[in-house]
Amino acid sequence: MKQSLNIGKEPDFQKIIITSAVMHLLLITLVAFPVKTNEREFKTYFVNLVAPAEIRRDTRVPALKKPVKNKTGKRAIKTKPNLKRRVKPKSKADMSLEPANRVAKEIERLSAISAISKKKRQKEEQTAAAGESDNAIARAIEGIRKKKLISISRGVGIPSRVSSADAESYYALITEEIWSEWIPPDYTATGLEVIISIKINSDGRVISREIEKSSGNTFFDRSASKAISKASPLPPPPVEMEIGVRFYL
Repeated sequence: MKQSLNIGKEPDFQKIIITSAVMHLLLITLVAFPVKTNEREFKTYFVNLVAPAEIRRDTRVPALKKPVKNKTGKRAIKTKPNLKRRVKPKSKADMSLEPANRVAKEIERLSAISAISKKKRQKEEQTAAAGESDNAIARAIEGIRKKKLISISRGVGIPSRVSSADAESYYALITEEIWSEWIPPDYTATGLEVIISIKINSDGRVISREIEKSSGNTFFDRSASKAISKASPLPPPPVEMEIGVRFYL
């Protein structure tokens, strides 16, 4: 009887070891770096549930803190109303100041108008007073002139051939000429008298003048001398003559 013997190759332990190492390496890689898929990942969250007794306590606490929440809510809600309230008093103050400002401006305007009117009245009064003064002076001077407070006396140089009528006529003529140029400096003064001797050539020019008698008032004497100078040349005399001109008040 024959016995069969199964004789084979011995297993290759080296290959087995390598294969096992590769598989372990792949397994470790898959565990360390999981493959991402299109499926959503769900994360697990742990929530601590409050017991019913704790919930009741928590609900009471917010009830107690309602005023705080209301305060915070009021602050948030009343921010704009507070701003409005701040603006409103300013607008009211401005509105209340507007009438006062208008009144002040109106008073200032009326005061300015009153001051201008007052100055205008004062100026008119001054002008009227000056006009009255000028008129008074003019009236006084005119009164002096109407009195013809100038007289001419016959001089020593008049020839005897000149008739008395011709001489008087000539005296009246030159008296009018000199009188029209005379303006006394002090029309209120009285008792002043000055006599000036003048020499008139044939063509009427005054070639010399000399004060024979002074009034004692320099301005009065000068006014008389100036009147003679302004009147020259006088109307031509019949002959060259020397006469005395008397000015008096």
